Amino acid sequence: MGSGDVGWVGLAVTRAQELSGEGWVVIGVNMRQYLSAFTDKASHLTAEDIQRDYGAMATYLRGRGLLPEPVILSGVSEGAGIGVVAAASPANHAWVAGVITMGLPQLSEIA
Repeated sequence: MGSGDVGWVGLAVTRAQELSGEGWVVIGVNMRQYLSAFTDKASHLTAEDIQRDYGAMATYLRGRGLLPEPVILSGVSEGAGIGVVAAASPANHAWVAGVITMGLPQLSEIA
């Protein structure tokens, strides 16, 4: 579950708690921290960076038994846009079964 760019608050947290309460494995990604950790005035994340990072996260989680199928990427606002970008990689098609977006902006900036 990718949060909006304001951080791990609001709808992302509420929905993650609801899904977890129903027995789903939920991994939360704080988009504010993720984006700020790799962004400065001189550079920003590319689509390839995001796709590679999500692939690495999947490998890590799978190795610990924390990536049961089906894997659905989900996010709110900026987190929704990042999820769509991550799922678009052909390398991630083997493990991503779908994407659920909430508040997907018409234009999502990777900055």
